[in-house]
Amino acid sequence: MVRCPRTRKSPTGERGNGDGGDGCEADARLAAERELKGTPVWLDVRRELVAYPQYAGKGRPRKDASPASQQWQIVATVTVNQERVAQEAFRNACWIVGTNVLEPMVLSDQQLIATYKGQGGAERGFRFLEHRGLGSAACLACAGTTGRGGSG
Repeated sequence: MVRCPRTRKSPTGERGNGDGGDGCEADARLAAERELKGTPVWLDVRRELVAYPQYAGKGRPRKDASPASQQWQIVATVTVNQERVAQEAFRNACWIVGTNVLEPMVLSDQQLIATYKGQGGAERGFRFLEHRGLGSAACLACAGTTGRGGSG
């Protein structure tokens, strides 16, 4: 919770704390930063803080009345930076595959990538082993029926 000494008390006695109430400009800036925290790098956000006076009492205030407090609004303009989108797409398309076969004549780049991508099928086939109760029981059942590794 952020307290701002410039914040005036509202008629109900509450103080502004950055939750959209009677906060000060510092509260509004903190709220804007909090909202923009997870923004993707390819979005360009231009923000502006606008203060709206709040008067005590109901109805239209008198002409000589001074505001009891201010409420702040965040006005944002969002644009997509196409150059950054392309950079992020290229960065996400690049990945590293390690191997101990260094001779391209033995294993070409295309063969290496095909082998790497083919591992997904084998890993999906053994995914049932990751299940806590099923994995060990299934292995014991397999070992018992094939005659390997046991007395079955």
